[in-house]
Amino acid sequence: MKGFDVSSICVQDPPLFDGQPFRAPDYECISFNADKVRVWTYVSLRVLVDISFGVVPRDHNILYLRISAKEGSLLGNDRSLRIINAYNRPAEGGHTVTGKGLFTETHEPTLVVGDLNVHTAYTDPMRNLKPGERRKGAHYIRLPALRGYTIINTPGIYTRFPDNPTLHRPTVIAYTLANNSLLAKVSKFKNVYQR
Repeated sequence: MKGFDVSSICVQDPPLFDGQPFRAPDYECISFNADKVRVWTYVSLRVLVDISFGVVPRDHNILYLRISAKEGSLLGNDRSLRIINAYNRPAEGGHTVTGKGLFTETHEPTLVVGDLNVHTAYTDPMRNLKPGERRKGAHYIRLPALRGYTIINTPGIYTRFPDNPTLHRPTVIAYTLANNSLLAKVSKFKNVYQR
C-alpha cells in the first residue's frame, strides 16, 4: 500500500496468517471477534487522528462502521459516514446476507462495499446469465435502487479473477454502492480490484 493515499480498505473472506488478519503498517484493522472473521475494514491511522468510529454489531458477515468527525464536518455539513462491508456467502440455496439488511434507508452518507456473490447484466455485460443468476442479481440491484443507492462499479471491470482461468472466467461479484446522500458529496470514486 506504499505510495497510495487510501483512507480505508474493505476486505471480504480474508485469508488469515496464524489465525490473525494480515497486518498493514499505518492502518488499524477493524473486525468482529468471531471464530471465523468474514469481513475486515482497514482504516488509515492518519485518518483516525481526526475521526472516531463505532462498530454496530449485527452479523459476522457484515461490518457496520460509523465514522464521525471529532470536530467540524466530515463530508459537507455531515459529521458522519457509514461504511458497510459485507461478505454474502452462498448458503442452502440462498445467501447469508439479505438486501434488506444491507441497504438501509438513511439520510446519512453511506457506502456499501461487498462481495455479494451475485451476477448482473449491468456490471458484467459479457456474462451469459442463467435464469437463476439473473433473478438473484436483479434482487440485489432493484432493492438498493428503490432505497436510493447507486452502483458505482464501472460496468465490465472484473472484481474476481479465477485461480484457474482455463476453467473459469473473470467476473464481477464485488460491488460498491453509494446512497444519494453520499453521491451528492463525492465527485470521484476509483475502482479497487479484489483478489
